[in-house]
Amino acid sequence: MPTERSLRDVLEPSVAEAEGQWKLMLDRQPTEPGERQTVFTAVEVVLCHAAAQLVEHRKFGSSTAQGAPEPVQLLATLFRRPPSSILAKMANLDGSRPHGAKFDRAAGIVWTADPDTFGRSYAATILAARRCGIDPATLPDFLAPGWSA
Repeated sequence: MPTERSLRDVLEPSVAEAEGQWKLMLDRQPTEPGERQTVFTAVEVVLCHAAAQLVEHRKFGSSTAQGAPEPVQLLATLFRRPPSSILAKMANLDGSRPHGAKFDRAAGIVWTADPDTFGRSYAATILAARRCGIDPATLPDFLAPGWSA
């Protein structure tokens, strides 16, 4: 039986934990429309929060999600989820969508108030991705200065 995830697990995944999550995600099959998706991993939550720094998720609904800019589309492809799921997670993290996962809003509050904690989480997520063979073309460091889609 899996152990319950804590807020710390979401806020600051270790590189080893993140590597394990990437390995699971790389083996994931996309879900069919109407089929329930798997729970977001901590690395997915970290990257959705990062994407929210670049994309105004409120401009897109489920019917317009395909038109959302990068890095939304990139993350949807990598996570094997529809773009609307990425946008919904962004809304969960900032509290504009009331029914997020258990720690979404708390994580969003902490990361917004403490950029250093978020920076460590983001760095561990990117490092773990590289160690799992995910190259910069597949997952660019989109928070790096000068990044553009």
